Amino acid sequence: PPPHPPPPPPLHRPHPNLHTPSRAREHTQVLAAMAMSSNTEAHAIAAMGLATMCNAADANGALIAKVSLPSLVRLGRSAKADTQCAALDALAVLSEQPSVQVDLVRMGALKMLLERAATSGAENADIRSLALNALQQIASNGANMAALQAPEVSGRLRGMAAHLKDDLVVTRSVSTITRSIQTISTLLELQGKRRPLRPGEVAAMLDCVGIAGIDASISREVAHTCAAIGGQRGSVDLFIAEGGLELLNNLCRSR
Repeated sequence: PPPHPPPPPPLHRPHPNLHTPSRAREHTQVLAAMAMSSNTEAHAIAAMGLATMCNAADANGALIAKVSLPSLVRLGRSAKADTQCAALDALAVLSEQPSVQVDLVRMGALKMLLERAATSGAENADIRSLALNALQQIASNGANMAALQAPEVSGRLRGMAAHLKDDLVVTRSVSTITRSIQTISTLLELQGKRRPLRPGEVAAMLDCVGIAGIDASISREVAHTCAAIGGQRGSVDLFIAEGGLELLNNLCRSR
């Protein structure tokens, strides 16, 4: 009998191993190298590529940050608005990681983010919003307080709010950043056991966790503060009386 004919080839052949860790690392390394080149056209492609990777459902944020964070900071300083916007999109996503919040300050990105947040013009609203988003994440980390309490930073925030007073996103974000700095400064005082707990501070911590969410960086600072208060015999009664157990129960649900 005649042999059976071979099966027809598949219409669509899947690309092999696109989502393996090694492929993701190679792709990130290529985009990071493009960002560090002198080719400005490559900068825009690299920024958009990294932003797409960061916003993917299966994104490996830790890997992307490890490989490309200096490149993204450089792209954020670009003179081209589209490159700035894409780089800030990626940074806003990566800055949810506590380690990235600290690394951005260490790399000197704070000045760049403040400059981008103060960019004027209705066409630059996305740039302002993304930069402010990253700044809010940075301001939620107690390790950054020394840099954030510098007079230059507070002066830039006040100037930004005054210059862009008609932009509700800017004024609300600046208010949130300022309040976060003040709250964490109080938390650090309590963590260092430099003074006892005061009335109203547990309620402030409850509000803080309720607004930011139990998985936010500032909620981690609240948890450290609760641990420090628990070691001060004179503060425990006030802590419990003001709802401290409810606060602890909320924090226990954090991932």
